[in-house]
Amino acid sequence: TAVLIETLVALGAEVRWCSCNIFSTQDHAAAAIAATGTPVFAVKGESLEDYWDYTHRIFEWADGGYSNMILDDGG
Repeated sequence: TAVLIETLVALGAEVRWCSCNIFSTQDHAAAAIAATGTPVFAVKGESLEDYWDYTHRIFEWADGGYSNMILDDGG
């Protein structure tokens, strides 16, 4: 996931990352991506309530923008 995000950003995409389930996030990968400036809405072991909060927050753009694609690279 981290490599995919890095690739998409290198190609010019504006990317936001949230977890596909409450157990799948690897905190070291999420921290590395967040350090590059990509918004990350995920932590390993997040609660179900946090999961849904993060899922909704990926669609909140400060500049009034919007998403034009949702990509799930999970298995």
